[in-house]
Amino acid sequence: MQRHFRAKSGGFTLLELLIVLSIIGIAAAFLLPRLSSSDGARVQAEVRELVSVLNYARRMALIQGQETLVRLYPPVADTAEANSADSRRNQPGQWFSRGVEISAKGAKQARGNEPFEVHFYPGGGSNGGDYELKHGSLSVQVQIDALTGKLKATLDDEKKT
Repeated sequence: MQRHFRAKSGGFTLLELLIVLSIIGIAAAFLLPRLSSSDGARVQAEVRELVSVLNYARRMALIQGQETLVRLYPPVADTAEANSADSRRNQPGQWFSRGVEISAKGAKQARGNEPFEVHFYPGGGSNGGDYELKHGSLSVQVQIDALTGKLKATLDDEKKT
């Protein structure tokens, strides 16, 4: 009795292809939301930093009994200017955007690299203002109350504070 075995061809079966495609689909379902949320993380980090700089300036105006000024710088395109902005980033009273666009509603629009100025007064008030931080499709509103100087940050899409 002689048996002949037929050599298996080198291709993949339909079942093997379906299993591999389903694994890729499941992996993509987990990874894609995380990749797109990187914009959200960037905007959240910028908003947290901006709010902390503004709150610090407000507290200093109350504690020291004198006006405090915060300058809000828009993002810069020039690499040398960006490096210069990074070196000044830790100075009190200044906030430098790292790629998140900033605009002011109802205020004079900053031209080029001119900063927006926010003043906090010893009595707790400020010059107020509504600012919008935007990156991609995400937008956050930062409102500064003129009477109290208190801050409120709201995500445009979900209206969260």
